[in-house]
Amino acid sequence: MSRTFQVVLSLFVVPLLTLAQSSDPVIEKGLGLLQEARTTLDEKALTEASNYFTQLTQKDNNNSAYFYYLARVNAYRTDFYDNRRDKKNAERVLEEALLSNMQSLLMTTLRNFTVCCPTFTAERLVSAVCSQVCGMAPK
Repeated sequence: MSRTFQVVLSLFVVPLLTLAQSSDPVIEKGLGLLQEARTTLDEKALTEASNYFTQLTQKDNNNSAYFYYLARVNAYRTDFYDNRRDKKNAERVLEEALLSNMQSLLMTTLRNFTVCCPTFTAERLVSAVCSQVCGMAPK
């Protein structure tokens, strides 16, 4: 298994396992909204789920699960716009989904690293990832 693959795998699998273990009663309502939006791809249901998770991220911007579920909602919103051949909105919402997902993954990864290595900082994490993936540290 290549070194790059191992790094990428650790960046995605570890955060997802952490999300699966976390329990937040506020998420239950959001998961119901997400399920309805996913199964119907109805604009109203998608907007309601998106607004719900957006509000959660604004109330607690340190909760990676909120950003993860917001990314999932936005992925379904992308499908909605794509099905209606609205490329402009599909691209915009896809970018939002990717940003929310990246934020979730970075927050979870950093939290996992700081638990294992209390002296590990965000700058050291970025430097380590860049050196493993790109072969060079950031300037």
